[in-house]
Amino acid sequence: AAGTYTENVVIPSALAGLTLEGAGVTSIIDGGGSGTVVTVQANNVVFKKFKVQNSATSGTAAGILLTYNGLTGVSGCLISDIEITGNLNGLGVIGGSGNTISNNNIHHNVAYGLLLVASTGNTVQSNTVNYHILDAIALANAVEVGGPVNIGSTGNFIKGNTLSNGGRDGIFIGEYCSGNSITDGNTISTFTGI
Repeated sequence: AAGTYTENVVIPSALAGLTLEGAGVTSIIDGGGSGTVVTVQANNVVFKKFKVQNSATSGTAAGILLTYNGLTGVSGCLISDIEITGNLNGLGVIGGSGNTISNNNIHHNVAYGLLLVASTGNTVQSNTVNYHILDAIALANAVEVGGPVNIGSTGNFIKGNTLSNGGRDGIFIGEYCSGNSITDGNTISTFTGI
């Protein structure tokens, strides 16, 4: 329903297959400056049509974070049609595989727009990512979360995204992050590029 909800939402692993659909940008989840705003710990979750804002500004806080049990992560989730703004990091995926991140408007976050850490086979498609200090989209290894460098983000599909007005790279590909497909007309402006 429309309205502003000041809270930190955790979708635990027991709620696999849950669908949460808001009313668009009038359904606002506001973290109140504390922690990660929405944490998805369950597989096959559909989370769409919300505005997610105001995480903490330190550590690994994000607007939305897909993570469970360290690098095990979650799989099969769909994050779509979300406005993600005013967070430390916009959206992060730690571990896991086969998630789809599509049609989101990720802007004015402090560090990263969208960050995949040690994650495999995800599709990042048709997102608009702009106005942040670091990379619009980063494919990183497990060092980002205290894991080994040789566990990279591999086999991901990055396609049809619009990336602009950031501080570093449009798309960053870290060490041990191989076999990723960057296709289908990603538009990158005011960045170093890939």
